[in-house]
Amino acid sequence: MEHGREHEELLRRLLLGEAHASEPLAREQLEACADCRAELERLRALDQRLRAAAASEREDLAHARATAGAEDEARVRGTLLAALAARRAQSRRRVVLLALAAVLLLAASLALRPFLLPERGSAVPEVLLGGSIPCHSPVGPVGVYDVFSWTYELPPQGGHFELELSFLVDGKGGASFRTIHDLGEPRWKPTPEEERALPERLFWRVLAVDDTTGMPLDSGFASAWR
Repeated sequence: MEHGREHEELLRRLLLGEAHASEPLAREQLEACADCRAELERLRALDQRLRAAAASEREDLAHARATAGAEDEARVRGTLLAALAARRAQSRRRVVLLALAAVLLLAASLALRPFLLPERGSAVPEVLLGGSIPCHSPVGPVGVYDVFSWTYELPPQGGHFELELSFLVDGKGGASFRTIHDLGEPRWKPTPEEERALPERLFWRVLAVDDTTGMPLDSGFASAWR
């Protein structure tokens, strides 16, 4: 049975704890729709599996993060963003399964340590743009890395941005250079000292994060060089 938006919205609110199954409207819809009841039970079971998997991996992940370097962080973030892109291309009913897959991919990625160094004197790179968050500047050839800006509306309950700066190597993101955390606005302006220290060829990603759940919402990326 194909459900309308109101069915999906109810299931979403029940899973996030914004509504309770005992409320009159929720109870009425669940009693009237066997598919909604079955889907809710399935998603709740998957949510429990996700929480259990995260709990069992927490100790190993903590140890891995304690021994990981900047290159590992770049690899992990790239894996997570790839999972997010796949999640947006699929139906809402697979969100929880993809989140579970992201946890397993992150654990495996911490064991990989790519050591990529920026190449000098190579051909002019191709402009890279992608993801769901529109990235505006810097993009392509620029004189200076003045202001990093993008467009995205954070959720009303709270959210923030994470901006990752990496070396641009062979038309893709290489080793991580720096990550700016907890940005409240869709922009970041480096100081003159920070701007001069940035790589000549730069790959940058922005990640929107929900403060309530701690889950990534969307991402975008771009490349620039000077």
